[in-house]
Amino acid sequence: MHALQTPLSQPTQLMTQALRKSAGFIAAALLASGSLIAMEQAQAAPGGKADANKDGNISREEAAKHPHMAQNFDKIDANKDGMLSKAELQAYAKAHEGEGFKMLDADGNGSISRAEAAKHPRLTKHFDQIDTNKDGSLSKEELQAFRAAHGKK
Repeated sequence: MHALQTPLSQPTQLMTQALRKSAGFIAAALLASGSLIAMEQAQAAPGGKADANKDGNISREEAAKHPHMAQNFDKIDANKDGMLSKAELQAYAKAHEGEGFKMLDADGNGSISRAEAAKHPRLTKHFDQIDTNKDGSLSKEELQAFRAAHGKK
């Protein structure tokens, strides 16, 4: 298992504040970054909740409150200045794009079952809304459509 593949550390591009909204946030987190830190990254984007002092960067101390970000801090901190900038967070998310879906798809069958989704409360909450064909599983396409309709286009 890849070091980034931990349950909550999923998905993502460090989203803007608009993606913190529940529906868009879920889909963006699922698709944006495979690092599974997308859920944290949405809050962690400079200026977000993780940026406690609102200086536009996330220090190691600020990241410590976000386990998956803390765990990957040195990998994200490309310039090794001890701070995570928006650009570094976005680059890291882009480099891990698509891995999030793979992490949620534990059995590797190309879709996310209700059981696989059950480990992620926000995904579970919107499962029926995302599952537009009502087959009991979520495809990449359904997640992308949900993201387009409720989050970042």
